[in-house]
Amino acid sequence: KIVSNHPITVISGHACAQIPTEYGGCDPISTQIPPTVNWGNSFLLPPLTSRTNGQRYKIITSKKNTTVEIKCGTNLMEIIVLSKDGDIHQFDTNSSEYCTVLTSNPSYVAEYGFGH
Repeated sequence: KIVSNHPITVISGHACAQIPTEYGGCDPISTQIPPTVNWGNSFLLPPLTSRTNGQRYKIITSKKNTTVEIKCGTNLMEIIVLSKDGDIHQFDTNSSEYCTVLTSNPSYVAEYGFGH
């Protein structure tokens, strides 16, 4: 956990990430996580059409007891409650579905394309 008395951004990455690990190839990844004051509650997640194997989404919550609703296409995938601040939930989708995520507290969503 990173704590600051001013808003900060965290940047991280990896030179050869295997997402998911059962795929043989690896790709470089990087992400910038903005300050929690800039996190949101409503997310439209487009598919990565160049990644025919699909993608993985990672949701991080800023507050405990955050309700998360995930819909892909027209299907309600799941409704969950993340019980602790900083909790993480991941889910995978195919390469053609748009998804939406609604959260009851500010959250951050990252998208990772599956390796080739």
